[in-house]
Amino acid sequence: MIININKDGSKSLLLLDYQEKSVTEYCLQPESPDFLTGSFVSPDNKYFAWNLIDADNEISGFVILDRTVGKFAYVQDLKFLGWGMIDE
Repeated sequence: MIININKDGSKSLLLLDYQEKSVTEYCLQPESPDFLTGSFVSPDNKYFAWNLIDADNEISGFVILDRTVGKFAYVQDLKFLGWGMIDE
């Protein structure tokens, strides 16, 4: 995972897939985190999540990215701990 800062100041997330030998770029606008930590890939490799840290070094929320469509959701004031699998 690489955070790319473009010339115009916008940020993008680059995911490197070594098995597929590919790089996928996701735009982080309008939610552009200044700091991120704790990245997690789902067991099916479809989702990618990471926690955001504010200037006071506190968790400010987390982002979940759907890698198949390139859309993401921001959840404020919660910390992402990881993925789980359930048997139905």
